[in-house]
Amino acid sequence: PEFSKQTLAAIRALLPASGNSVRNPLDTGPPVFLLPTVKPILEAVAASDDLDAVIVQHEVSTHSPDFTEEAAELIPSVREASGRPFLVTMPQPTSSSDAIEIEVTRRRYRERYLERGIPVFDTLQGAVRALDRIIRYNEWLARSRHELRSSPR
Repeated sequence: PEFSKQTLAAIRALLPASGNSVRNPLDTGPPVFLLPTVKPILEAVAASDDLDAVIVQHEVSTHSPDFTEEAAELIPSVREASGRPFLVTMPQPTSSSDAIEIEVTRRRYRERYLERGIPVFDTLQGAVRALDRIIRYNEWLARSRHELRSSPR
């Protein structure tokens, strides 16, 4: 779905005028996890009534190869404050031998998110597929409960 005018305004106020996309899906521009920028953007998105869930792509790369507690707590803290479901995608780095340290960092973040109850996927497609299945299951469950209540006893 599209963001409301209020959500768009909040996001635009936090990003430079060029190098990003404030539409859904949101693209903040540089592949670096800039904490002072990302947190208020996630808060604005999570506060929006336009969405049922938030999917965040957290890339660990040569631009951001180190694990930090502040970065590890960013998504869980926004999720807990908003009550909105979050899913995280963490694409795998290249398979070259110099990417081993990046993979170690990626796994540390992944473990932290999982410990905090946030599902993590290697791809956006995997996250979307899982979210679709959850939605369809809940729809089926609601229909089944309605049919049980409506059926004569």
